[in-house]
Amino acid sequence: MLVTFWFLFWCLWLIFLTTFFGEIMNRKSLILLTAICLLVSAGYAEIIEFERPVWDVSFTSDGSVAVVTSIGPDVYIMNTESRQIEQEVYIGQPTVSVLVHPSGDFAYLAGTNTLFKLNLNDYSVETVYSPFRFVAGMVFSLDGERLFVSHTDGNEVLVFQVSDSQLIHRIPVNYPYEVLAATDWSGEVLWVCSNRDNRIYRYDINNYVRTLRVNVDAPKAIEITGHGDYFWVMNHGNYGRLSWIFDQEVRQQYFVQYYPNDLVATEDTIYTVTDRGYISKLNVFGNRSVDYTYIGGRLIHAVKNPVSHEIYITRNYGGGQIYILDISPKPDIAIEQESLEFGDVEFHRTQTGTITISNDGGVDLIITGVYVDNDQVYINSQDGLTISPGDNYVLDLTFTPIEVGVLNATLSVISNDPDTPELAVEITGIGIWVPADELLGRMVHYVSDL
Repeated sequence: MLVTFWFLFWCLWLIFLTTFFGEIMNRKSLILLTAICLLVSAGYAEIIEFERPVWDVSFTSDGSVAVVTSIGPDVYIMNTESRQIEQEVYIGQPTVSVLVHPSGDFAYLAGTNTLFKLNLNDYSVETVYSPFRFVAGMVFSLDGERLFVSHTDGNEVLVFQVSDSQLIHRIPVNYPYEVLAATDWSGEVLWVCSNRDNRIYRYDINNYVRTLRVNVDAPKAIEITGHGDYFWVMNHGNYGRLSWIFDQEVRQQYFVQYYPNDLVATEDTIYTVTDRGYISKLNVFGNRSVDYTYIGGRLIHAVKNPVSHEIYITRNYGGGQIYILDISPKPDIAIEQESLEFGDVEFHRTQTGTITISNDGGVDLIITGVYVDNDQVYINSQDGLTISPGDNYVLDLTFTPIEVGVLNATLSVISNDPDTPELAVEITGIGIWVPADELLGRMVHYVSDL
């Protein structure tokens, strides 16, 4: 009810703006305002404003602190619980990538031409390496002892020893984009997206020898789901595709809107963000249909908080913003049929029917009420019924006509599903008389059987 109220409020407000200020506000501004209002009213995202356009974000391992880079000279230190900027650290140049060390004590920042190390205790900054031309991604080894930096314009991945921030190796890769440290059957490995080679490469993380290559068009970002064997690679440029790689081959591709910039994976879902303001959502283990949400602006990076069920999306449209998406598991009510037809039922006789209620969500679905608006239909309602994720419950209904004529009724199921708090099912049937001669014949047949 509250969501509906605010939705109507914002719609009326937009009509007012369009009517009285349509000549002043351009079309793009109205579209942006519409998107923001709908998102806020629907509770889809929380918006945090920054003084300058922002680019990347990285979290401490406990998820309590976010380091946000900007195309200005400062880096923002944000408390994720209060959503407050606790510190602005002057770097002196725009920073495009950030990676917080698992210890939470420091972070590496890739500026326009310099790699920096930021102490998160006293906010001191030291120069690690220069010059750079463009850095597309960074990742730590799983033990946190080495840093891999994708020096894209330099056609190499730089390897630093974290203990003293010294450069210890260079891995030649043609125009590398995102790098990913992971574990497979051979041990810890490093995956690198080679954008111009149209391949992703796997390297032994200890001796830096290339052990595998997989052909995929213009790879830009990579994630792994499942048990480490489902690879998802987002394509660069105007391809707008998400490639599913399994057993070293591209098995399937999905359209995720043009000009994708980044992707992030949860246990069962892939999210991508695009240069055109779209968020795409694909369920990994379901029917793999792609859902789209338009929020406008240029969406740069998507990063999941390691503790909370939130994804931070950096967005630039004039100033800087972060959209915080709540991806907490929710109950999802579903039914096999949208209506129930009893057909012709004789007066004062009974016909039974069933409706199966399922929970397609990730947490318990609680049925708080089941009602029908006609006395001729009886239901075995069980208020407070709980349906576990993936389970279902069969609701029994009976139609006993107490009058002749057409039945049009509505079954209402009230639950804790935030998207469908009240689910309606149409119920139809016809109550009919039994002709006198047929009724007499039945009585004779009954008596003769005695």
